[in-house]
Amino acid sequence: MELLNEGFGYDCLRELEQNKLSKLAEEVRELIIDVSLRNGGHMASSLGCVELSIALLRQFDLREDRVIYDVGHQTYAHKILTDRLGLFNTLRTEGGLSGFPKQSESEFDHFNTGHSSTSISAALGYAKARDLLNKNHHVVALIGDASLINGLAFEALNHVNELNTRIILVLNDNTHSINRRIGGISNSIARLSSNPAYNKLKKSIKNICAVIPGGSSVEKRLERFRDHVKHIMKPENIFDDLGINYWGPFDGHDIPTIEGILKLAKRYDRPVLLHFITTKGKGYPEAENNPVYYHGVPSRDTCDNGIRKKSWSLAAAEKVEAIAERDPRIVCLTAAMTSGTKLDEFAKKNPGRFFDVGIAESHMLTLAAGMASGGLRPWVFIYSTFLQRAIDQLTHDIALQNLPVMIMVDRAGLVGDDGETHQGLFDVTWC
Repeated sequence: MELLNEGFGYDCLRELEQNKLSKLAEEVRELIIDVSLRNGGHMASSLGCVELSIALLRQFDLREDRVIYDVGHQTYAHKILTDRLGLFNTLRTEGGLSGFPKQSESEFDHFNTGHSSTSISAALGYAKARDLLNKNHHVVALIGDASLINGLAFEALNHVNELNTRIILVLNDNTHSINRRIGGISNSIARLSSNPAYNKLKKSIKNICAVIPGGSSVEKRLERFRDHVKHIMKPENIFDDLGINYWGPFDGHDIPTIEGILKLAKRYDRPVLLHFITTKGKGYPEAENNPVYYHGVPSRDTCDNGIRKKSWSLAAAEKVEAIAERDPRIVCLTAAMTSGTKLDEFAKKNPGRFFDVGIAESHMLTLAAGMASGGLRPWVFIYSTFLQRAIDQLTHDIALQNLPVMIMVDRAGLVGDDGETHQGLFDVTWC
């Protein structure tokens, strides 16, 4: 590779000329694709976040500033560009790099993650610590549109205005979790992503000012007018209502644009949310066309003699399909894991009896409890590691009420590649 040679590191990135950034993004993608297809991993999410990672690393000094990635699915570019280039081929291998941010691995990883929706809460904690210790560095939380719907993220958003602290929230909007995102908040984000009337007017003003004499001066005089137009034509959004200034949407693959927005955000003295539109799987056509499959790709040694073994997930899904044909009370629920739990066929055959709640495990279990109380027979399909996030609902809302809810625990036990945040070790004690 031309730029990603063995001497390339974090300081090299910060000094790199603007005209070389597109080439760098291309090389980073090539490396992510090569290592992910060999070792397995969360490829599509990381491919979509390359330019955002480059811009964040260039605009913030991660030895002082704090940048927290939600979940960590999208951190492969971050790892490559923060002095771990030579180790990246060890990703998700024994003794190698973690597939998620890990503070013990690098000074540039500021919070250990693995489960979704923790970044805003952690960033707020960092920001208040900064304020109370009389420091002045920046704090950034990068969160995806699917993680944003989780209750923990909403609790944090609700607290931002009360804490009255300076924080930058970066919304990486690729319209997906693993499957396509769902829910009312998703629809609200989608409306923010495309307001043709306002965006067309804004572009027209900019184009006109670019070609007329003294156009830049004219554009400045029009700023106040454009602000009025923005308030009239821009869709109302929940972030402004929560006291978080919303900026966007912007192209999340245009590095100069991203860097320009980040520079402005650093000078802003109030909470701000920057909305960037990205493409999951960017730069790898197969992943762009099928981001669900390429969200998490298996390693090459997953198959025995070239034949993939039938998984517990598939066997469980086939069983519930058969039972549901005989019992109309059966419904299936999952939390953004339709494909992972092999419920695609059930959803196609029984669309009115299938519920993907998004990344909202606690809600899902209490929803199932309500369904059971109302006479249905819910089957909840959930990874063991994510069931940890709903233990209170499992105990209080289902078990103590002795409700007929079937909990289908996927990925139980030692599951290996994703590390300690994804081990299924606690479910035995819940039985």
